Amino acid sequence: MERIDSTIAQQDYQLLSLAGGLSQFEVNKIYPTLKKSGAWHFCTIKVNNRRIYFKKYDGMKGYFDIKRGKVDTVSLNHIVVMRNGELLMGPCEDKDKYNI
Repeated sequence: MERIDSTIAQQDYQLLSLAGGLSQFEVNKIYPTLKKSGAWHFCTIKVNNRRIYFKKYDGMKGYFDIKRGKVDTVSLNHIVVMRNGELLMGPCEDKDKYNI
């Protein structure tokens, strides 16, 4: 299991670095937070004004924002699961369109 997670993380790092336009330092800093929120194992990433839209291999879509070098908001399938870098106890609905 740990080996599979390592392989997935390596693929995600490459996608975030290349398609996401993030430096390796930024990716190292934000990836643990993304994984904690459920935003990982990406198959597609698209950047639009520092908002990074993604599609996961399990079919889920979403986005995350980076502010001041940290993950700010994470939305998965129109449910905000993280705000200000903190997991929400009661996720709330998100009506933003996903631009993937």
